[in-house]
Amino acid sequence: MPTPELAQTLSQTLTQTMGLHPLALKVLGVSTAVLFFKMFAIGLTQGLVRNKNKVYTNPEDAALIGKTAQAEAEHPDYIRASNAYRNDLENIPIFLGLAWAALFLHAADGLAPVYFGVFTAARLGHTFFYLKGLQPWRSLAFAGGLLVNLALAVHILIAVLR
Repeated sequence: MPTPELAQTLSQTLTQTMGLHPLALKVLGVSTAVLFFKMFAIGLTQGLVRNKNKVYTNPEDAALIGKTAQAEAEHPDYIRASNAYRNDLENIPIFLGLAWAALFLHAADGLAPVYFGVFTAARLGHTFFYLKGLQPWRSLAFAGGLLVNLALAVHILIAVLR
């Protein structure tokens, strides 16, 4: 585990030698950590739902808890959490790629911290609304994250083509 001093040195190196926007870099770091913990929590939720309801579709999982037969289908709450997780897998990696490209290209230095924060808030909202089954809020949260990715992509293209 890096020490706070090492992290500070790395941050200073990136901001000084590569000219990365210091606030944007910090906000992206926080966003990345928050998104990781959010996805980790969804994974835990899936396990808790399976354990609570004793519904396992894999024979080895059913055998682990002493069941001789596996379930025919997953519990609906498990499916909902799995779909939210899959949606994260479709959106967060794209955001991280766009975010790093925007930082390195200085495509949106002043707006980058706002974009990163909005994306993170949108993904947190999307997961909450997905797990609770709340529409249109889930779609609005998804659209918020999508618009951030679109804005970052446009900023990147402008930076590359100027």
